Amino acid sequence: MEKSVFSTEASKAISDEYLAVRLTGGRDITPEVQDFMGKYSVRGYPTIFVMNADGHVVNGRVGRTAEGMLKALADGEKAEVEYRELKGKEDAASKTKLARLLIDRALQEEAEELLEELAETAPSADVHEALAYLYRKQQDPDAETEKLQEMLGLYPKADKRNSWRIRLAFLPMESADRASGPEIGAAVITSLGELSAEFEKGGDTNTAAEVRETMARLSMMIGKADEAVQHIDWVLANAKDSEYAPKCLMHRANVKWRAKDFEGCKGVLEQILEDYPESEDAKRAPGGIKNCEKQMGG
Repeated sequence: MEKSVFSTEASKAISDEYLAVRLTGGRDITPEVQDFMGKYSVRGYPTIFVMNADGHVVNGRVGRTAEGMLKALADGEKAEVEYRELKGKEDAASKTKLARLLIDRALQEEAEELLEELAETAPSADVHEALAYLYRKQQDPDAETEKLQEMLGLYPKADKRNSWRIRLAFLPMESADRASGPEIGAAVITSLGELSAEFEKGGDTNTAAEVRETMARLSMMIGKADEAVQHIDWVLANAKDSEYAPKCLMHRANVKWRAKDFEGCKGVLEQILEDYPESEDAKRAPGGIKNCEKQMGG
């Protein structure tokens, strides 16, 4: 990224106002970097955060271009304002929003204490959902499973109930290893397929698209690209205006990348930028386009 971002003219606006810090992993990783990766749940490279002087992650969604980084920095400043405002409020809804911000800022102990208090004094679907999100960030699938099952019993009419069911069906994959992954993945896809059929029959296209996107992602994980394409095609044909459409286009780009169809991959990434410029996947697309061009000899 030194060449593609930090050596460009646009990057001057970053260095003038912010401090860029790079930590190196791989074979030469130090214990300090290992501790950092564990605390902030870093799972791959490159991972880019906008952080404040206190070590809080104020924005974990950062584009891999100078422009994308500048937008992420601006969004991070807005998040700091929201954080300070929420810290001064005492109502349960504001405290629940604050807890989720604390989770995203890697302040999990503080978030857990706040959410456990809310679960006792002002229990709600949002509070329990935030606890499930905390367990997800802590990579504790057993605790998350237990919480989701509890939520389904407590809140039978919750708006996000179907999303909880989808996440619950997917959770066995969180404990799968390389050896068991394909078998567990196939079982999870079967369970998700039953949910998708239920939602499609009931006319709930958006939730069906959520399931199909999850199935596409999982199919990619276990090496079944052909099955992934079927789910991708369904979402793009039936729910092209949903939030899952750009995600599925990114899956399609990955299918083409793995097949070494770099020109096709680039075309899909350009489609994301054109059709879904405000999506999270659009932030990742420019970096992918440059990688495709590099592979194509551009």
